[in-house]
Amino acid sequence: MFLYLKAEAGGVAAQPIEAAGLTPEIIAQLQDKATVLTQERKRRGKTMPEGLATAEQIKTYKTLASHPV
Repeated sequence: MFLYLKAEAGGVAAQPIEAAGLTPEIIAQLQDKATVLTQERKRRGKTMPEGLATAEQIKTYKTLASHPV
């Protein structure tokens, strides 16, 4: 925990105040959640979504129009 002195008018510190920020407990919770989410994304990335066109199907596609910019 960090303590800072609060400056008043005239530059004199009256009393210490607690600094705002992330505590080690909150940082640990965020890191744990990031690990879980990363594992879930990796798992989803290894499987093909249902209904996705195969390479063979894409080869049969024909260009109907082209619109160069």
